Amino acid sequence: MKKYIFFSVLILFFFQLFPLNFSDNIYTELYSYHGSQYFPNQEKEYNYLQETQFTIGNRFPLTTDLVLNLRIGYRHNYFEENIFLDSLSIVRNWYNSSFGFKIYDKKIGKYSYIQNIDVNNCYFNKGILENYRFSGFNLHYDFLGFLWETELGGNQLNRILASTKFIFEHHPILFNIGLFHSGRSNYNNQKEITFSSEGKFLLNRSQIYLTTSYHSFLSSERFKNTQLWQIYVEGVFPVYKNILLGNAYFYKWHCKDNWEKSYIFFNEFPIQQFTHNFLFNYKETNFYINRKYTSILNFEVASKWDVGLNFSYFYPSVGIDYYEFGLQTTWNYHEN
Repeated sequence: MKKYIFFSVLILFFFQLFPLNFSDNIYTELYSYHGSQYFPNQEKEYNYLQETQFTIGNRFPLTTDLVLNLRIGYRHNYFEENIFLDSLSIVRNWYNSSFGFKIYDKKIGKYSYIQNIDVNNCYFNKGILENYRFSGFNLHYDFLGFLWETELGGNQLNRILASTKFIFEHHPILFNIGLFHSGRSNYNNQKEITFSSEGKFLLNRSQIYLTTSYHSFLSSERFKNTQLWQIYVEGVFPVYKNILLGNAYFYKWHCKDNWEKSYIFFNEFPIQQFTHNFLFNYKETNFYINRKYTSILNFEVASKWDVGLNFSYFYPSVGIDYYEFGLQTTWNYHEN
């Protein structure tokens, strides 16, 4: 309740303090999934699934060079229901650089097309390789078409977070390479240094995307010399009119006894206001093999607003087969 009151007062304060033009700067995003798991060979045959997240935000020009960006979110699922601060930034711009304070989710591997089709997918709207909550200072400097970004901050779990990144973005190419330090890794309680890279080539409806990360865990005899390698690559191509075919490959290696790899085959077939997506996901680890078949039929209710029927069949090597079926909704409106 205290969080609800705090965010409500914060929003009202800025609404009253600054004259705003919402039609130019407003941002809204909604995604939800409501469905069930069906286990034909168990006494409890059904498990209910629910995930809804709504985000609204606005860009507030405080002065000519000072800008506030604020996004508030609402999340409701089986485990929680709350209002939260999605992101906040106060940035001062001058010449070809900017400096400010930011709170947001850092993501490595966020440009995938295939992973953001199924709302019930664990990588939907997330970084495929890494996700960190960041609060701290941010500096951008633009030179010769390249953007240099450096950040220093932290959060409750990861203590100190520091990163530097070089970014090149000129259509149809996006490329970045970065170095990241965490005082406490997401994988264990050790210090971590991460080297990452991302590259995307986008032309018409064709997309080639590659992202990699190398993690080195430090300062522990138990985890000494422990490393983590990750690579994700996907390609999506039009084969006839608006019909798309694609493949994705994801490999993760932690040590000789802890690895996983997965393949995804993807097809998209539009028919007027309907779009059918088929995905086959094959995942193999040193312990098990999982196969997942997914069929999604989306209906375009309006621009940026889709409602779809989602059906999946799971065929694991360990455990029993089961089904998932539900209704998914996606909405994204961003004026600027």
